[in-house]
Amino acid sequence: MFEQSMKEGQESELKFSQLAKLRGFLVEPATGMEQFDHIDFHLTSEEEDGTMTAMIDVKARKRINRNDDEFDDEWLWIEFKNVRGKQGWIYGVADFIAFEIKDSFILSYRKELCDWCLDHVDIKNTVKNAQEAEYVAYSRKGKQDLIARILTEDVIKLPHSQVWKK
Repeated sequence: MFEQSMKEGQESELKFSQLAKLRGFLVEPATGMEQFDHIDFHLTSEEEDGTMTAMIDVKARKRINRNDDEFDDEWLWIEFKNVRGKQGWIYGVADFIAFEIKDSFILSYRKELCDWCLDHVDIKNTVKNAQEAEYVAYSRKGKQDLIARILTEDVIKLPHSQVWKK
């Protein structure tokens, strides 16, 4: 299952980089060290007031459970702690998180998303299965992670989120 997740992640990153290039961005892959900090790409654009660069962490489409056949684009997973119990990607250094859904990528300003999640997700209590992890923390058996699901629509509604159609 891990190999499948890796393959899907790489495919999602490729789709995102192609889309960003079509939108006029210079796209540079992150270094190996930056990958550990949840950075996949640096996007650069020329603006009227100078050059702007942003660090992007791309998230592939997810399922409720890893062994499910269908993707769930209605809900997005947020990682508060990783499988080793360290800070999750929501607290990372990326400027934007790019969530892939069926027909789009949703770019969300990471800091804004983090603040919103801390106000709306109960991370002090945990549920026992993934289906119950809607705005409540969940930890997978044998892992030290802390993850929760939030509605995709809530991320789209954040003031600085953008939807990039594929």
